[in-house]
Amino acid sequence: MEQMKLWDKIEKNKVQKNLDKNASTGYIDRYLSFYKKLTKDIENFPQQYPSYFIIIDFTNVKQKCMEKNEEWLEMLGDKLKQMATSNINEITEEIEEHHKFLKINPGNNESLATLLGIINSIQDMSMEMEFRIIDVQEQFRILKMYGFQVEPELHKKAENLGNEWNNLIYQAKKTDFESLQRKETFAKITQKEVLLFIEEIKRAYEKYVEEGPGTDGVSLDRGLELLEASKEQVAQFNKIREQKVRAEKLFDLPISKYDELIKMEEMNKKTYDLIYSIYKDHQNQVKEWSLKPWSKLDSQELTKGADDFEKRVRRLPSKNPGIEQLPPYIKLKKTVTGFKDSVPLIDRLKAPSIQERHWEKIIAQTRPDLGEINLKTITLSKVFELELQNYQDVVDEVLTEANAEEKNERNLRQIEQTWKTQQFEVVKYSKGNEERGWAIKSPDDIRAALEDNILNLQNIASSKFVRAFSKRVKKWEKDLNMINDVIDIWLIVQRKWMYLESIFNGSGDIRQQLNEEAKKFDRINTTYRKKIMENVAKKPNVYACCVASEGGSRLTELRNISTELDKCQKSLTNYLESKRNSFARFYFISSDDLLFILGSSNPKTIQPHLLKLFDNCKLLNFTKGDKVIAGMTSDEGESFEFEVPQKPEGAVEDWMTRVEDEMKNTLHVIAKKGIMFYAKEKRTKWITEQLGMITLVGTQVWWTFSVEDVFKRVGEGDKHAMKAELTKQSDDLNDLIAMVRTDLDDNTRRKINMLIILDVHARDIVDRFVRDSILSEKEFDWESQLRFLWDRKKDDILIRQCTGVFDFCYEYLGLSSRLVITPLTDRCVMTLTTALSFYLGGAPAGPAGTGKTETVKDLSKSLAIRCVVTNC
Repeated sequence: MEQMKLWDKIEKNKVQKNLDKNASTGYIDRYLSFYKKLTKDIENFPQQYPSYFIIIDFTNVKQKCMEKNEEWLEMLGDKLKQMATSNINEITEEIEEHHKFLKINPGNNESLATLLGIINSIQDMSMEMEFRIIDVQEQFRILKMYGFQVEPELHKKAENLGNEWNNLIYQAKKTDFESLQRKETFAKITQKEVLLFIEEIKRAYEKYVEEGPGTDGVSLDRGLELLEASKEQVAQFNKIREQKVRAEKLFDLPISKYDELIKMEEMNKKTYDLIYSIYKDHQNQVKEWSLKPWSKLDSQELTKGADDFEKRVRRLPSKNPGIEQLPPYIKLKKTVTGFKDSVPLIDRLKAPSIQERHWEKIIAQTRPDLGEINLKTITLSKVFELELQNYQDVVDEVLTEANAEEKNERNLRQIEQTWKTQQFEVVKYSKGNEERGWAIKSPDDIRAALEDNILNLQNIASSKFVRAFSKRVKKWEKDLNMINDVIDIWLIVQRKWMYLESIFNGSGDIRQQLNEEAKKFDRINTTYRKKIMENVAKKPNVYACCVASEGGSRLTELRNISTELDKCQKSLTNYLESKRNSFARFYFISSDDLLFILGSSNPKTIQPHLLKLFDNCKLLNFTKGDKVIAGMTSDEGESFEFEVPQKPEGAVEDWMTRVEDEMKNTLHVIAKKGIMFYAKEKRTKWITEQLGMITLVGTQVWWTFSVEDVFKRVGEGDKHAMKAELTKQSDDLNDLIAMVRTDLDDNTRRKINMLIILDVHARDIVDRFVRDSILSEKEFDWESQLRFLWDRKKDDILIRQCTGVFDFCYEYLGLSSRLVITPLTDRCVMTLTTALSFYLGGAPAGPAGTGKTETVKDLSKSLAIRCVVTNC
């Protein structure tokens, strides 16, 4: 409802703020109209209103609304009345003030100019004043329309405002007409004064050109005085010019030109001010510097200041082209450049490297008549008096010597300070939870410092300015080389000690077997740990440990320890070599692993290393409280039992040799049984009962027998024997394919997958024989195949290919995967077996990843020989 605005504080504050900002008449009129209309709406609202069974009485509400509405109307009316009163008073005062000025009787140019200015201003403000009068009259009309009480005098005053303004306009025009004759008289006087003033300026300009600050024969100091005088003269001329221009405008005269005055002013501002301001600043700065004592003079400040002034001078031509040809600029540039050229000499003499002996040398060779100079009290002006610029060569020589000596001295002090604080990083050396002593952490930072410092010393020693401290240089060269040698031998000794300590102190068995070497190591260990490393841990300073300790004999001491450790290590190496000679497979594990095995009385310590010793034996199967080795288990989990269980008794190499022999003997027995039962059982059943490697070799033996039997039957006249064999091979392959589709355990599935690879190859060979009519076992196509057969005389498996005959070696292969055989694989295998038959080697060649290594490994699996791949 609109009546709600009567109590809206936000709306009232907004209106009040707008009224305080001198709101327009229309703004107030709009709000007056709104609240006047609201008054009628409130009056017309019924006193009472029936609603169902009650009557609502609005008498009090209407009364409150009327009171609130009257407050708004009163506030707006008061503001409008205040505005109207203020405006009418302002206009009246302005009109009266202008009337007073129009009554002035001019007696000279200034008073006439004032009068004419008032007349012009009245004419200029005519339209604005008319709008103001209309606005005031509108304000009084609104007040009257809305019934606000206004004094009759103000109403009358508002009505007469238009007449009063018109009277002022008339009076102004009349006064302007009456002043025409006076204007003509004063105009003639003004013209004469302007001509005389122009002549005065021309004379001043001629003198400015001939004797001013820009002439060649004037010094910079005199030029600075002339410039200040010229600037004062130009300022006075400009004041007079402004008066003349105002008079010319007043009397409608053409404005005169003062070209010479403008030229003088522009030359001063754009040219000479720039030059002489730099000169003035430069002279003040040099004077300030000259008063400073030499000991407190900041050479960097001097250099920076000279550079700044030189830059300011150099930039002037870019701001004002042609300025570089003016005499003052040439003199300024010479002055600033001359000072700048002397600054480097002053700067160099201020260097910290210049000592009293250097000043004595300079004075002796330049101005010995000046006597001694006190560097604490001498000022820069006194230094200029020495005229050192005339002895540039002498000063340069002394400065070069001083700087070189100071640099060498600084480098030498830095080296000395480095080795006062440089320390070894010593850490506790532990094996498991047992602390074994102390060790030096890799001293990379120390080595880097050594290299830098030794190089610096070499540079210092080669300098011709090293005479003052040559003894110190030689001493430090000797000491740093000593530190370098000590660290080198120390790290070698530490590495040997750690290796041998873990062997002799970590294994009682090794100590028993190498009793003399163990005692010798104990003596070395006591010396190294107690006498050397514990002292280093307490005082780890590098210089103290390497040079100052033991009277400088640390290097000899460490060399002796290194020699003794070498003897211990040689004995240990000979011991390990004897073990490897006894059991050759130990060559394929590291010395640390071998020592771990030899040094333990528990035979199971060999278990983690079995895959390095055998082709595919992950575990030895221990029984009877780990006192009997009953068999082997492959990495895939396949296992077999030894025919004769072995006891891990005696030397490791001995019982491991027995285990190896028993592996081969047992696999020979298992292979013989498997081959014998092949023809008596169903093939699929036989496969599940045999070891993986036995199923492969047994299948290959019987395949060789079958094919050779086919050749025999063909020779007897059975022409379809080979085709029948192909059918049989295909059926066997299909049986395997059907079998692999059933629910099998992982190991059986691996076994069948390997058999499928061999059966596919075997079938392909027979298929090629059928296709190419290979009917004799003497043909090369058959001779070139790997042929497995059981030799009854040797009671063993033989493998033939071409002219080569090889024994089956019975290395346990477990269920390791086999390579798919291609014609290229066949050719590679034939080449390698032929080389072996001639006791030669093979070198498969080809791009990376094409199967060279895998082909060799697959051949070794066919022969049951262990294959060791060495990356070289």
